[in-house]
Amino acid sequence: MSDAAKEPAPGDDWEAGWETHRQQQLTLGLEATPAQRLQWLEEMIVLAYRVGALRTDEQR
Repeated sequence: MSDAAKEPAPGDDWEAGWETHRQQQLTLGLEATPAQRLQWLEEMIVLAYRVGALRTDEQR
């Protein structure tokens, strides 16, 4: 059997595990530009307000 036949097809998640996922997340974070990181942070702040994880001035 050739090596190509043993490797999972691109996008085949069946061979992925917790450690593989963690490594992929770390890699994506390192490859992001500063602008992409800032955009992600801004989106997470908006999400945190929407779900009630952060208080607004009116809630204090």
